[in-house]
Amino acid sequence: MKAFFASHNFAEPGLHFMIAAVGGTLVLGIVMVLGYAAIRPRFGAGPKTAIIAALFAWFGIYVYSGIINGLLFGIPMSTILMVIGWGLVEYVVATLAGAALYKEA
Repeated sequence: MKAFFASHNFAEPGLHFMIAAVGGTLVLGIVMVLGYAAIRPRFGAGPKTAIIAALFAWFGIYVYSGIINGLLFGIPMSTILMVIGWGLVEYVVATLAGAALYKEA
């Protein structure tokens, strides 16, 4: 990562970036569970609906922006696909966990 940043003249991420990344990820998790709650009446409660909600977020964040930014910054396609695949696992697991904790008011 350091070599990539150096070759593209990027500054290494600092504390401000880490705080923003953790905060943004927390908000994203809440939004994914809200997405699950929003589509639950149509698809029913359960893991299938959580996976559908995860796929919406995954496509918008990992697939679309991952390919666009990867091509823009010259990241190899194999790396882009690896990251997109890992993101799918990450988002499905996170949304399944959030859906398991979700209770109708």
